[in-house]
This record gives sequence, C-alpha cells and structure tokens, in this order.
Amino acid sequence: MQISKRELIGAITVSLCVVLISFFLANRFIVDRNNQIIEQAEKGVEDLEERLETLLLQQAATLRILSTTFTHDLEIYGELSSESLTYYSEILGESYLYYKGMDVVAMEEATTTIPVGETHLFSGPVKGEGGALIIIGVHPIYVPESNQVWGYLKLYFSLERVLEEIRIKSLLTDYTYSLSSGEELFCGDASLEKTNLYSINYSGLEWTLALEEPPSLGLFVKLFFRVVLPLLLGGLALLIARNFFIYRRRAHSDDMTGILNKTNFMRLLDIELQQCYRSGERIALAIIDIDDFKAINDEWGHIDGDKVLMALVMAIEEAAGKDDTIARFGGDEFAVIFRSLDGEEDYYEVATRFFEAVESIDVPLSRTILTVKSSMGMAISGIDGLTAPILLTSADTALYTAKTSGKNRLIFS
Repeated sequence: MQISKRELIGAITVSLCVVLISFFLANRFIVDRNNQIIEQAEKGVEDLEERLETLLLQQAATLRILSTTFTHDLEIYGELSSESLTYYSEILGESYLYYKGMDVVAMEEATTTIPVGETHLFSGPVKGEGGALIIIGVHPIYVPESNQVWGYLKLYFSLERVLEEIRIKSLLTDYTYSLSSGEELFCGDASLEKTNLYSINYSGLEWTLALEEPPSLGLFVKLFFRVVLPLLLGGLALLIARNFFIYRRRAHSDDMTGILNKTNFMRLLDIELQQCYRSGERIALAIIDIDDFKAINDEWGHIDGDKVLMALVMAIEEAAGKDDTIARFGGDEFAVIFRSLDGEEDYYEVATRFFEAVESIDVPLSRTILTVKSSMGMAISGIDGLTAPILLTSADTALYTAKTSGKNRLIFS
C-alpha cells in the first residue's frame, strides 16, 4: 500500500530528525570520552601528588624526631658517638620500611644547607649503595638550647618502596608513564611519544611525570559513530514511520482501493452532521453502486472485476471536489460526502455534474473494453435526515429507487 505525499514528507522529516539527533549524540559521546580521559589523567596525577606529599610528611616527622634525639644527646654527652649512630641505624633498619641508611654531617663538613625558615629538605633520586635509587631527606640538628645549627641529619629512603606506597602503578594503570628528575629518567617507559607533562614539586623534590595519551577512537570508529550509525538509525526511522502510516491508513482505509472504509466514514459523517447542526450549513450524501456488477464478475472473473472497481474509484476521485470525502462501503458500493453546499439548486448542480462523470466509464479488461454503468442515490442533511443513520437510510432508499426504476440514473431522496 502506498502512502500519501504528505505522509511521505512526514516520514522523511522524522528520519532526518533521527539522523541529526544521532549525529549530535555520537559527537557528544566522542567528545565526552576524550574529556573523560583527560579528567581521569588529571585526577590520577592529583591523587599521586597527595599520596607523595602525605608520605614525605611522614618522613619529615621521622627526621624531626631523630634530629631532636640527636640534639638531646649533644646536650647530655656533648657529642654524637659512632656507637650511638650505629645503634639508631640498627633500630631504623629493623623497623623502618623505607630506611636505606643514615648520615650525620657536622656543620663545617656540610655540603647541603637548608634555606632559612625551612625545617627539612628532600632531593633525589640518586644512586645509593648497590646502585639502588634513593631519596635523601635532610634535617638540621640544632645546638642544645640554641637556634644555631650544629649539623645535618641525612636519611636515605628507598625510592622503590616510596613508589609502591604511593601506588603509582594502580593510579596510572590505564596509562604508559615515566618519572624523571631534571634530565634523569628514574621510572617508567623512556620511549613515550605523544605525552602530557605534569610537574610534581614538594619540599625540594622536582619531578616531571609524563603520561602518554591513550589511543583515541580510530578514524573508522569515528566515521561509524558520526556517519554510518546516524544513517542506519535514520533509515530505520524512515522504515518505521512509513510502516506506521501504512498501518494507520489500513486501519482507516479499504485494503484494495486505499480510500476510507465504511466504519471511519460513518464516524466522520456523524461529526460533519454535528457541525452542520451547530453552524446551520448543509452537506449531501451520495451512494454509488455499479449496475450488474455480479454479472461482470461472473463473466469476466474477479481480477477484471477488481479493475472495474479501481476504475470507478479513479473516476470518483477525479469528479469529487477537494473538500469532499469518498469511501468504499463494501463490494461495489461507494459513498461521497459533498461539502460547502449553498442552496437547493447547488445540490442538484453538484450531484448532476458528479454523476455525469461516473455514470458510464470505459474500462480496459483483459480481452475487451467494457462500458460500466452506475446508479446513485443522494440525500441532503437537514432535509432528508439529521443523523448519520437516517441520512444513510435516505440515500440508500434513493439508490434502491434508481436501481428498480431502470438503473444508470441519479435519484434524490
């Protein structure tokens, strides 16, 4: 079943809307995914900085406690003996996970100083004994009961344990990364190409974190989301909209001819009559029936009979006005509502002109050209009936009179 031009335009409009909406949603998905990757990277770096800062604060507390202990020893013994330092080193080695060594350097021997106002300083990583990378924490040791610096305490922390503690691998599990201090790479992949750089600075440490950009959606994937998928959804929407109009038309229309069926025609006729009652206007109802249609079917067969029906429908459609409504009542019987009638003379003029167009038509059949004749009965609202059933009965009575009085004629109720 074909759909009307108006319905086709409606279906195409729905399809285009689906294509545009699909395109914008797909584009939004791609943009949001890229933004999500960036946000995830920034969140990972932020968490990494917080964990590293927390860990170094813990090491700074250890430095401060040891420095205070050494200041106390200076106050009691006047010096820091090697035995005392060995004792503290052994205790730290047994209980301190990050411990890799310790040095105490007198002021005159110090090569590292802490700026005024600072209490501790970290540097590294550097290579320690055995080639393991370490971070160095430095804290001043003060002269007892004085603000003068006696010397500096140096604690060496395992870089490996520090990186494990801040869980760098789990925080950056979706990224290839590298950590460097200055030009020295000390962790990660050195062969990164497209990278985003982040600075991690805290209390003397100056590290650079390089994150390789995760692979973006490929060209074909983007084409699929931005072009192929919207077109597929648009085509599906067009098919659904077309089928919707077809099913709706089938619910309201006659399957074979495509014009309105009797049920919906009677509903429409009832509405029209109610409007006429309120406005004082009139409509006319015509019933058309093919003369001797059973004989045509018997002689020429149902296929040619259907051709006769379709030829009459075409003739009715051509003869009816643009505001008129036509329907098939079943078999070879058709109905027409004529609107915008001004007076009694107009009823006869419209009916006569219409009947002249459909009373006799030539229909090409499989083996001949058949002249088909019809009869028509007509009733006028307000004169022949005020309700749909009564008006239909009046038109049917007029049609019956036309049939019984010789056929191929127009009779008014």
